[in-house]
Amino acid sequence: MSVSDEEYRERQENEVLVIQSMYPAPGEFEDLRQNDVWKTPRPPEMALRLQAAAQPGQTASGLRLRLKMPPQYPDLPPEIRLEEPRQLSDADVARLRAELQRAAEQLRGSEMVQELADRCRELLTAVSRPRFDSLHAEKEHRERVEAEAAAARAHQERQRQEEERARCRSEVQREQRRLLAEERRAARRRFSESQLDSGTACVSESAECAEHAGARRLTVAGRDELLVGQCLQHTAAGAAVRACLDTRSGEPLRVQQWSVRWRTASRTRKVHDAAAEPAGRERRTVLDQLSALQREVARLAKHRHDNLLHYLGMCFEETAAGAEVFVLQEFAQGADLSWHVRHGGRAEPALLRLLAAGLTAALAHLHSRDITHRDLRHTSVLLESSGQVRLADYSVGRRLAELAGAPTPPPPDYPPYTGRPKKADVQRLGALLAAVARGGLRSEPSPPPDWLPAPARDFLARCLEPDEQRRWSAAELAEHGFLSGDWRRPDAPLPAAADVRDDPVAAAAAPTPEPAAAALPLPSGSSQQLANNFLILEHLGQGGFGEVLKVRNKVDGNLYAVKKIMLERDRPQDLKKISVEAQHLAILQHENIVRYYTSWMETEDAADVEDSEDGESEDEETLSGPDEEDEDESSDGILFAYVSEGGGGPAGDGPSPPAAGPEPNCEPSGSRRRRRPARTRRCLCILMEYCEKSTLRTALPELPRDQQRLWRLFREIVEGLAHVHGHGLTHRDLKPDNIFLDRSEHVKIGDFGLATSKVVRPRAEEAGAERPQGPAAADVSDTSYAYAVGTALYRAPELEPAPADGEHGSTRRARYTNKVDLYSLGVIWFEMCCGTFATGSERIHRLCELRKPDMHIGDDIRQRLTDQQVQLLGLLLQHEPTKRPSCVELLSSDLMPSPPLEEARLRKIFQDTVLKPNTRRYAHMVDACFSQRATATDDCAYDVQLGRRAVAPERGALAAVARRRLERLFERHGAAPLPPPLLTVSLSASADGAAVRLMTGTGRLVELPRSQRRPLARLLARAGTAPLRHYAIERVYEERLPRGQHPRERLEALFGSLSAPAAAALADAELLCVLSELVALFPALADREYRLVLGHTLLLEASLEAAGVPTERRQQVVELLCRHDADSQRQQVQRGLEALGLSAKCINQLWFRLELRGSLERVQQQLSGRRPSEAARQALHELTTVTDYAERLGVTLPVLVYPGLVLGEEHSQFRGLVFQLQCPRRRGAGSAVLARGGRYDPLLAHYWSLLAPDGAPQPAAAAVSIAFDELAAAAAREGRSAGTPFDVVVAGGGDRAAARRQAAVARQLWTAGVSAFLYCGGDSPAAADDAARWAAERGARVLLLPKDSDSRMVRVRPLEGRGTAKAVVFTSDLLEHLARLGVSGERCGERPAEPPAPAAELSVHWVVRSADSLRSGQRQALEATAERHLAAELAALGPSARTELLMIELDREDVMQLSRLRLNEPEQAFQQSVDQVLDACRAQRKYVARVCDELARVRARRCTVLVFGFQAKCHLLLACAGTEHWR
Repeated sequence: MSVSDEEYRERQENEVLVIQSMYPAPGEFEDLRQNDVWKTPRPPEMALRLQAAAQPGQTASGLRLRLKMPPQYPDLPPEIRLEEPRQLSDADVARLRAELQRAAEQLRGSEMVQELADRCRELLTAVSRPRFDSLHAEKEHRERVEAEAAAARAHQERQRQEEERARCRSEVQREQRRLLAEERRAARRRFSESQLDSGTACVSESAECAEHAGARRLTVAGRDELLVGQCLQHTAAGAAVRACLDTRSGEPLRVQQWSVRWRTASRTRKVHDAAAEPAGRERRTVLDQLSALQREVARLAKHRHDNLLHYLGMCFEETAAGAEVFVLQEFAQGADLSWHVRHGGRAEPALLRLLAAGLTAALAHLHSRDITHRDLRHTSVLLESSGQVRLADYSVGRRLAELAGAPTPPPPDYPPYTGRPKKADVQRLGALLAAVARGGLRSEPSPPPDWLPAPARDFLARCLEPDEQRRWSAAELAEHGFLSGDWRRPDAPLPAAADVRDDPVAAAAAPTPEPAAAALPLPSGSSQQLANNFLILEHLGQGGFGEVLKVRNKVDGNLYAVKKIMLERDRPQDLKKISVEAQHLAILQHENIVRYYTSWMETEDAADVEDSEDGESEDEETLSGPDEEDEDESSDGILFAYVSEGGGGPAGDGPSPPAAGPEPNCEPSGSRRRRRPARTRRCLCILMEYCEKSTLRTALPELPRDQQRLWRLFREIVEGLAHVHGHGLTHRDLKPDNIFLDRSEHVKIGDFGLATSKVVRPRAEEAGAERPQGPAAADVSDTSYAYAVGTALYRAPELEPAPADGEHGSTRRARYTNKVDLYSLGVIWFEMCCGTFATGSERIHRLCELRKPDMHIGDDIRQRLTDQQVQLLGLLLQHEPTKRPSCVELLSSDLMPSPPLEEARLRKIFQDTVLKPNTRRYAHMVDACFSQRATATDDCAYDVQLGRRAVAPERGALAAVARRRLERLFERHGAAPLPPPLLTVSLSASADGAAVRLMTGTGRLVELPRSQRRPLARLLARAGTAPLRHYAIERVYEERLPRGQHPRERLEALFGSLSAPAAAALADAELLCVLSELVALFPALADREYRLVLGHTLLLEASLEAAGVPTERRQQVVELLCRHDADSQRQQVQRGLEALGLSAKCINQLWFRLELRGSLERVQQQLSGRRPSEAARQALHELTTVTDYAERLGVTLPVLVYPGLVLGEEHSQFRGLVFQLQCPRRRGAGSAVLARGGRYDPLLAHYWSLLAPDGAPQPAAAAVSIAFDELAAAAAREGRSAGTPFDVVVAGGGDRAAARRQAAVARQLWTAGVSAFLYCGGDSPAAADDAARWAAERGARVLLLPKDSDSRMVRVRPLEGRGTAKAVVFTSDLLEHLARLGVSGERCGERPAEPPAPAAELSVHWVVRSADSLRSGQRQALEATAERHLAAELAALGPSARTELLMIELDREDVMQLSRLRLNEPEQAFQQSVDQVLDACRAQRKYVARVCDELARVRARRCTVLVFGFQAKCHLLLACAGTEHWR
């Protein structure tokens, strides 16, 4: 034994003796070596009996401390054991053991037994529990301890916040000092540079129509960037229809060009008196007629209807031989009815019903506004490619044809127009429909064809009624049973079979069981965008529903793939469904997804289409057994030709090549082939990214041998699928044939399920109506939108129709989510891991066994798979959808290997670079980002979405009117303008995906405001002031999808309040009062049935708790409700709730509360019977208080309470009261929201703790956001004058003297407060006419022309009203004369800032066309509008004047005709003026006579008369005897 060992033993024995002397009591110390049977020397091992120090009221805890010393003790710590614990829990023992071991490590090298014993005794004392006499005392003690712990945590949190606050302030101050230093250095640098003397430098052809060849530019109705291109067609009336493009917005338009020629030639080129020359008189007459037509087109452009081809404007240019007239219209992709009228065959009643419904609705709309067509024929009806019927050339088309000298159409033609124009339009409608039905024109009226259904014959008979009095109007025809009921009656047989074969329309519609879904073919070549814009290179493949072509774009030269899907039916609702989903697919931009660019409709001749008579599908895959061939084409899959290399690939490794005939197992032996007659069919073309290499199917044989490639491809599939699911879309047909591989071996997911089985025509089903039988028949017979897609072997179990229930055998379907794609991914993963199979039958057998609930995998395959692969299969192939992981969960799972080394290294480099912004590498990265250069195409196309909005002065004027009204409303409540900062720091990339994020030159990420609430909260917290009322009307921005385009921007008005928490309810009620006054401020909003909907965040939380939603799922449910409206998107919400794993009972209970809404009393009554929680009672109490205050503040809108109210993606910013101002949508379900807001205390608290001054208490913050653009649109609906930026146009010559006179007149008008535009035109002879046309297009009311001969005289030329006399007045009488014309110093839509003087009392009289045309609420709103418009005149008359207000239903031109009435003249003169007015208003003669009769009765009362046209929002002031005569 060495000396060191002896020293260790000596020290150990000495310490044992010392410890034994310190614990002399029996049982306190025990030397465990005494228990050894053989007394061999070994290191000491002892046990100490320890207990806690005695404390009054506490239980004595203790234990036995056992120490076993190693030979090198005390250089090594002893082994510690704690035995026989008393009054100690397992956690206490574990904590004691850890503390003692830590202490032993610290005491290494010295004697430590006594130290450890003392430490153990202290710990025992600390964990000793008090002794309680009762359970109540123990409960009180526990609550006291918890309160102390909570207070300690709160104290720590306050300290943390204070430290964070101090740190933030120091950083802000340091940043401010840095910026100040930077500004000083920049100022010195600019000063030094200014001393240097240096400079800087800044940097169609048309072969069909030679007469209209070439392109030209036009300016029509404020559109100054119109490019007119090639001639499309010549109409029978003589007009040339030319293509047009608005180069500013990229919007396609069309232009009708008319050539008007002078009939009388001038003898000389220069005529001294043009008015005396016949040619000059003709020129003046034609130009006046064209000016009138131009004003008429401007008036017609305001009328909008879905079945009208709208006018956009008109202009004309005078030439030596006449005038060229250009009528600008919308662009419609379709053709007229010439083919249907001239082809000579019968038409299907479905086509007649569609045409009748569209044309009747268009005529009813026009006739209700006293507009007639005047020349309804087949060339004026367009049938768009989407099935929409559009009526063109109404009102002005016939007059332009007469001016242009159009030839009379050759016979046979339609019967001539006779009688009243409206009834003549109806008769011509019947003649047109009869011509379409029989396929030919007849000059004389004839009865409807006998073979039509009875409702169709009755409809045509009503139209063709010879007696004009008995003939139905367009409004009455719109309610006919042929348009609204079931037109296919048993007594109305369809055309014979021979007729169906000869008629392409009937052939398309005959097999269809639903009349409304009949196909509407267009002439071949009407929409051939594929042939015109692309060069077809090769046929890539074909599938069950179409084919895929490889094409090259003729413009950019790039390669694309075009997928053509044949459509079975083209009902508008079906086409809209497909187009909406195609638009959604266009927003998917990901490196692992085939890019969908755009889609359009094509028409083509389906000649020589072969079909089997039994109609059995050739491309359906069955699950009947392994003896079936492999046919795994889906609803819209692509069938690629596969050629195995080496001559011997096994069967089933890839899709079979396109077969010319059916497979042996698909066609019965007795079936035979036939050819159908040629006809026109419709197809949907989708432009996609072209993938050059192959599909995943071709790569399956090599994948099991290359594990790295296997996992890389699988990860790319999951990443692409995660992107699809992140946009709320589902693939529904995922399989190896729909997963492409590009040239770089990267995955591209394509072939998304687009169409339903009712809309898309299967290629194998075009012949017959029979369906295949067997397990695969469900794919064909299922006609729902969601369940008719997918391939059988890859389809998830929840997509299979449930067993039939009931007597009728109807199938039930379970709801599904995007987890169906995860199941398909599991089957794909199995094939990727296994590679190929010997035969196709073996593959089907293996996959069928795999799809069973127990997921049976053969032993031979199981040996080839790793445990990781099998576990992944088990997760993906769960039959319960909720047990399958999502794509995001799959990517973060341990089962997925890490990304490839290169990608991981690159990601790590970027992450490290971003975290070190002061390094040179960071600067290089930012410089690389800012060194990108945009092309000229990017520059022009970036803001193309914004350019579609017409640039017109009326838009800005309407916004100004709405802004002034809103500002006055806010200022009346004591609010001050407080605009927020434009840019804020972007907190995180995932905080708000729709926010517009920008990068500064230093690499800092900032974002534009999506809502004003967040930047205002930061600004208010920094100010730290309360109470406060503030408002702001600023722009907010939102990312537009697809990304890369100009953000979507809109104006948002925000009104907010800061108040003490005790007065928060009153401040919230004031916000509701502001919204109520807002609706009353805009009369156009009065008829929309607006209501205030209140909610509360505590009430929503209580509803989730009462419905039994688990705590960990409540936030996800709230996020789901924020994404989808529970009213209009109930199906999406239902699927989302099921995807979260909620039980059916929980979902039903939740739906009960989400559907609960009504008055506060009703909601309280409904919830009181269900034992509401404390949170619900608190929320209801706060709502009661707010509604009581709101009623006292004068809120008149209906108030509803909705427990499930959420405020979209920003709902997390609110806590407490939330509300919306909403009304029912005009179309569809759901509500239109005009304003939303609530208490945003959590958002303010975040910034208040960091930025507010010390000691400033946090106030209660509430705000409401208002859609300002909707208010501007409401101002536009009040009348044209509200949006006209000026009333008067002052024009003049081009010389200096004329310009001085023009300036003097403009100054006089501006001083008097009249809005006037100073028109700076040329000095040509036609300058005055040009100014008049320009002013009429802009909506001006008067044109002023200072006289050249006398500077004191002004020529006044009214621009509104037929027959309104021109006048020459002195400049001193100009304002008075303008007042007679209805032009005063107060603009329409504005109110003076100062309180108006006492006005005259009004006695209102109504003269309406129908007693039931206006409700009482509408009349009150219109009377309030009239009082605002007449405020200046009533104030001038004074309170003592007797004033009669006549409310009439006339447009502006007819109202101005009433100025001819001489009310203060004798009876004979008055009657003569009445006859003049009636002659001028022939179209409204009966109604104008009623107005004159009412004026005659009022005339006898000798009072002032005010006439207000509530349709055009214009007024006229008349006077009777005894009053001052001013008009």
